[in-house]
Amino acid sequence: MINRNDSTDQWKSRIIEGSYDSTDAVVVQNGVKVRIDLINGQNTGIFLDMREIREELSSFYKSESIKRALNLFSYTAIFSVHALKNGADSAINIDLSKNVLNRAKINYQLNDLRVDERDFIYGDAVDWIKRLNKRDERFDFILFDPPTFARNKRGNFSVKKNYFDSLESIKSLAKDRFILTSVNSYSVTEEEYRSFHPLEWKLLMLRNESSDFVYKGNPYLKAGLWKI
Repeated sequence: MINRNDSTDQWKSRIIEGSYDSTDAVVVQNGVKVRIDLINGQNTGIFLDMREIREELSSFYKSESIKRALNLFSYTAIFSVHALKNGADSAINIDLSKNVLNRAKINYQLNDLRVDERDFIYGDAVDWIKRLNKRDERFDFILFDPPTFARNKRGNFSVKKNYFDSLESIKSLAKDRFILTSVNSYSVTEEEYRSFHPLEWKLLMLRNESSDFVYKGNPYLKAGLWKI
């Protein structure tokens, strides 16, 4: 039994009964095995509110012959694992945390996927968009799911200030293909979310958090599949 203590700014958990081995804590969602951490920090390693969105994408990967994927702000790479298990040939994961990239590699191994170090890139996703453009890289599917606000040595990223410019930079990486974008914030309306995208992009699907996440008022998650 795990008790979650949120009386401080940093969520902490403690075991109040029984035992817990983080190396054995694995869940299965959308056919994907995920190593989770119920003790250290608020984020367990999987965002459950994306369950129905991932499920819808299962047939999409096959029907659109998605082969090469790019996962920006990849976290523990659940979307990449799911894409690879549903038809994609390769996926590149970029994140500014070595810890989550190591957890991503564990998730690959749990799902019998080959771990190629070249597919796990430590660095700023916005900076890597520029590098990939210089290399004339192309992808069939891009996931752009940034934090609402992030800070690093090079500066700050804000959804409301930087989202549109980032997408303008991304569009050449997936010309005539697809991108899934997401905003996870009550402070961003659906109208604002739509306005972040170039006018020529076609919205194929717009979803909110999964139905088992009960909310009052407007949903916080806006996730759209766009044709570039």
